[in-house]
Amino acid sequence: HGYVKREHARELSIFGRGLDALDKPEYQSAVTSIHFHFVLIEVLANEILRLGKFKDLNSITFVQNQIRSPSELEPFRKMARLKTITIKDNPVCFGRVNLRVNILRWLPQLRKINGHDVLDFERVEASRLNSLRVALPSAPRAKVVEDELVEDTVDSLMNQACAADRQCSIAHSHFEDVIRDAIREVWLDLNTQRSGVAPVMPLPSSGFTIDDL
Repeated sequence: HGYVKREHARELSIFGRGLDALDKPEYQSAVTSIHFHFVLIEVLANEILRLGKFKDLNSITFVQNQIRSPSELEPFRKMARLKTITIKDNPVCFGRVNLRVNILRWLPQLRKINGHDVLDFERVEASRLNSLRVALPSAPRAKVVEDELVEDTVDSLMNQACAADRQCSIAHSHFEDVIRDAIREVWLDLNTQRSGVAPVMPLPSSGFTIDDL
């Protein structure tokens, strides 16, 4: 069974087998956002041509579509006007550290994911992952499951590498402040030892150099 729900003129919700709504001109000319509920992702991947008839469609929401890997979103890359996607209650939403970055790998045209704007560093990481991704040769149908497991493993390793890289970047960005604070503490200790009284106006934690001491 399937049905269609339209609470706003520019929004369309399709449940189950209600995909016939994609053929209606009145929807194609007005709808900018479609919500797919309980429609399998492999079914939706075959509907790109019909979705292309929606001239102003720029947002898609996926709810309970059995999306297990970001790579399953690749067919939607053909939709150049697609700028926003939201994914809810799908297996891919759980256990992935870098879901947004992995989505960007397959849909670089996106500007917003799950209600939040895409950030520049996320685009950089997505580009980096694509450059590092191992190009697997075309596999026969019997090896599809095996290749998906390999891809998930590669994704996991890349996610861990990117997470570690971010931590290093954060540590590097705060290193200078840590050094300043350490110098400040030593300076205070030395002045206290010399005079027996801590300085009335302590040195700021930033904005000075060793020469200022």
